[in-house]
Amino acid sequence: NDNLRNAAAALFIKRPTDYPQFLLRMARFQGIEKNAFIDNMRVKGNFFELLDAGMSFFFFKHLSQSGVIKGLRREEQLEIPVEALREALTNALCHRLLDSPSGSVGISIFDDRVEIENTGHLPNELTTETIKLPHRSYPQNPIIADALFMTAFLESWGTGVSRMVEACKAVGLPEPEYGADGLFVWITFKRPNTPAKTGGQTGGQTGGQTGGQTGGQTTVEQVYSLIKNTPTITRAQLMELTGKSSNTIQKCILKLKQDNRIKRIGSPTFGGYWQIIEK
Repeated sequence: NDNLRNAAAALFIKRPTDYPQFLLRMARFQGIEKNAFIDNMRVKGNFFELLDAGMSFFFFKHLSQSGVIKGLRREEQLEIPVEALREALTNALCHRLLDSPSGSVGISIFDDRVEIENTGHLPNELTTETIKLPHRSYPQNPIIADALFMTAFLESWGTGVSRMVEACKAVGLPEPEYGADGLFVWITFKRPNTPAKTGGQTGGQTGGQTGGQTGGQTTVEQVYSLIKNTPTITRAQLMELTGKSSNTIQKCILKLKQDNRIKRIGSPTFGGYWQIIEK
């Protein structure tokens, strides 16, 4: 009836100033309690922008990375499987309460675990235990879920949780655990015990470096990795994630363009994206 629906706004709105619930809260806490921050961020945007921001927070700031050579390529892996984190964050963004101004999504990273929470409740047909068993799909926001199914961001058969469980088991991690209190639903991933989280270092940091940088990686390679993982990333986000100035980011981008490793598709400032040029 010529009115903007919550689902359309959640998926596609570009300036969500009138929607305080279109918010992703991200924090890295010191230790295992919410007493002291190491990092604290808030991002507003539509579903796709929030998903990109959350995955960048995992991948390039606070979780340890490792590289595996497959064929001629080096694939970056996280201490918690990327596919499991992406599925959990997608579910949280899709199934949160949209009719409440406080209906945001939160990511909390501790020394021993990662928690992803959203406002809402589990479907009446499921509990925190049975959700990990084979079940049908019961979307909280069916219009959004249908759009994400058509764009391959979400499946509609209720198998997402079991795939997260299997991904964690495949790398030797405990299966994720669900919690709910009637107001929030959250999922907890246990982090492995890695040397990178001892000796005063924070998760994902090695050799005294910050921002999830790996030892010996130049700023140009950091920028390239960020662009490769999130093609829609902006220069402002590159500055924030690397801790570098606008001039430094511009020089890195120019170098990558000159080396024929990336090119810009669409608008140079808003709405475009980066394309990786495969050698």
